[in-house]
Amino acid sequence: MTKLLGRERQLTMTVADFQPNRLVTYASRQPGLPDAFHERHFEPDGDGFVYRLVVEYEPRDGIAGLLDRLLLPRAIRRAFDRTFVALEKQLPPDWRRLRHDSRLRAQRPRVGSTAARG
Repeated sequence: MTKLLGRERQLTMTVADFQPNRLVTYASRQPGLPDAFHERHFEPDGDGFVYRLVVEYEPRDGIAGLLDRLLLPRAIRRAFDRTFVALEKQLPPDWRRLRHDSRLRAQRPRVGSTAARG
């Protein structure tokens, strides 16, 4: 279960790639939301690391797609912020200089494709 747009939602995640200390990619499915593709990057930076999150999804058609374009980006950015705060709390004090970056990409639907990433 996860909370997004103020509601608890069933979340199914499928790992696509796992490279220890470097990269995790996975797809997620949640009822009532478009499927999404996620990347979590860990990049060395001096004696710490840069943590980068990427989420890509294709807005759905019709009214649902309008909501995907207007409300979902804000909800995802709030989830990013919560992730960064939680991570910083778990790091040792000398690692709390964590640099982070996040990217959200809402893909325009392409003819003949339902892929979540471009």
